[in-house]
Amino acid sequence: MKRFAKLAAPMFAVAVLLGLTALTQADDTTEDAPAGITLDGASLGEHVHGPELDMDDLKGRVVVFEYWGDRCPPCIASIPGIVKLRGEHKSDKLAIVANQVWTKDAEKTKAAWQKAGGDDNVTVINHGSLKGASPRGVPHAYVLDHTGNKIWEGNPHPRAGGPEMKETVKKAIAAMGDEA
Repeated sequence: MKRFAKLAAPMFAVAVLLGLTALTQADDTTEDAPAGITLDGASLGEHVHGPELDMDDLKGRVVVFEYWGDRCPPCIASIPGIVKLRGEHKSDKLAIVANQVWTKDAEKTKAAWQKAGGDDNVTVINHGSLKGASPRGVPHAYVLDHTGNKIWEGNPHPRAGGPEMKETVKKAIAAMGDEA
C-alpha cells in the first residue's frame, strides 16, 4: 500500500501535466469560435520587442494576434512558424502581434522570444487583449482582416492550425490587392 501511495502523487502530477498540454494544444476552429471579435477595444499592453505599433498602425492591415506563454512548450514551438509567416508577407499589409500572457517581466518575455528563434520583425507585447476574445489555452491566435474583423481563430502551432492560419492570412492579403 505504501508503494502505491508513493506512486500516486507523481502519477497525479503527470495526469495534470498531460491535461494542461492537451488544453494548450487544443485546435479551436472558426466554426465554434465566438463572433464579434474585432480590433475595436483591443489593447496592445506593454511593448517588449520588435516594431512598436499603436492601434492606428493596425487599421487597414491583416492582423495576426497570438496569445502565448513564455514557458509553454507548444507556444515556444509555434514561434518559428509565426516568424516564417511574417517573412513570407513583408509588406505593410500584415501586422503580427505576439501577445505573451504569462509573465509580466518584459526581459523574460524578450529572452524567451529570442531563444525560440523570434526575430525583430514581429511585435512582441505583454498582456494585451482583443475585446471579446477568450482563448481556451495557449498558443491561440486570431486573424483579423483589413477591416478589423475576425476571420480565423485557432492554434497557430505548425502541427495544429498553423497551415490553415497561413492560408487564411494569404487569402486576406490577396483580397486587398497585390502585395508591394
